[in-house]
Amino acid sequence: MDISIIICSYNRCESLEKVLESVQGLNCPPGASWETLVVDNNSSDATKATVERFVGKGRGDIRYLFEGRQGKSHALNTGIERAAGQILAFTDDDVLFDPDWLVRIKETFDRHGCAGIGGKIIPVIDGKKPSWLSTDTPTPFLNVLGSFDLGNEGRELTVPCYGANMAYKKEVITRHGLFRFDLGPRGEDTEISLRLLARGERLRYVPDAVVYHRVQREKLEKKAFRSSYIGYGRFKAKSERESLPKGQRYCFGVPRFLYKTLLKKWLKWLFNFDPKLRVRDELEFYECVGRALEYLATRNSLEPSTIKTNGVKV
Repeated sequence: MDISIIICSYNRCESLEKVLESVQGLNCPPGASWETLVVDNNSSDATKATVERFVGKGRGDIRYLFEGRQGKSHALNTGIERAAGQILAFTDDDVLFDPDWLVRIKETFDRHGCAGIGGKIIPVIDGKKPSWLSTDTPTPFLNVLGSFDLGNEGRELTVPCYGANMAYKKEVITRHGLFRFDLGPRGEDTEISLRLLARGERLRYVPDAVVYHRVQREKLEKKAFRSSYIGYGRFKAKSERESLPKGQRYCFGVPRFLYKTLLKKWLKWLFNFDPKLRVRDELEFYECVGRALEYLATRNSLEPSTIKTNGVKV
């Protein structure tokens, strides 16, 4: 088997149905074989019945898998373990594919011999865009919307891929360790890319391997952006703790330098009167809040233990 598409889903059967319909429109790379694994992460809706309507029909050799341990990383790792493909193409349960998505992925691995790729992700906003949300200039907001767009030229990657559109050689993933399950939403996608880059593996940006990511109305509210930034801050704290110097000084479990950063971010937000820039500064402040919350929550374990991913050392 050449390629395994892995889709993890939790209680989003209506969106998942559209994804599987989009799978039916994918062009197959010349001479290649492929399958689609849908990992149900303990859903309570009609996810299983939705997938089973596609099993044995149409294109993509769709298979249903169940993972009862809650958390996307558990579902991702189950997909990896059950996948037959040499290339693992990861995506989400709320995207639509460009018909040549698989073709461009396979073509890039064959031509460049890279360990992994990150494809372009184009957000499709459901409803009217808020006036404060800028999507035509480089801002932190696009990270929340799931956009990944480094232009129209292929290049070596020095930044992490996004989970809605990334692919790796299976042997590379199994050699370097599976997805970590201690990092929370989005963290596992970022960490695995950064881990591979840190260990000298080559990743490549593929602008014509495109998926379209639907952004629902509720995700366009400021409270959703704040929550995302707090979550990212918590992930950042978990990652940076492992590289903090010995002898780092703490106050109530939080590194002392972070208090200064919090104050600076808060003052910058407070005294910025440009609406768009003010929102950006507000979100950067909440990212720092997330970092502080994570340190507070784990203040009794300052020395990080060896991290494992379902028994595989990272």
